[in-house]
Amino acid sequence: MITQFGVCNPAGYANEYWLRKPADGIYACTVPDGFTWSLALSQSGFCNPSGLATSYSLRAPGNNVYGCSVPAGYTWDRVFLEYGNCDPFGWATKYNLRTPAIGLWACYAPPGWTYDAVDSRYGVCNATAWANSLRLTR
Repeated sequence: MITQFGVCNPAGYANEYWLRKPADGIYACTVPDGFTWSLALSQSGFCNPSGLATSYSLRAPGNNVYGCSVPAGYTWDRVFLEYGNCDPFGWATKYNLRTPAIGLWACYAPPGWTYDAVDSRYGVCNATAWANSLRLTR
């Protein structure tokens, strides 16, 4: 994004945006539906021409992709607490994404799924405490 005179606003300054189709591995100023991100950076002049703003390294979700959010239709089977990756200024959770499958031990049963067993595990679904893992079924 840049600010230019007379380009998007014939009478003054306005922001001009470079539009791109979301894709795995590119940096973007927002995270579109169906994607997650693996790194957030606070940068000057990238998403805000006159100051700092956060940009995101987009990731297409899939099995064993590490993401900072969990897109609809996915679950996760492990979390990690990391500094400076998902939040450029502090600690945040990163998820090991999984496509739901019968028999998968996961931390969350997405809509349309249920579970038939529960196991309390330390450091798996909560990076610093005990939490339940669920064996998914339909």
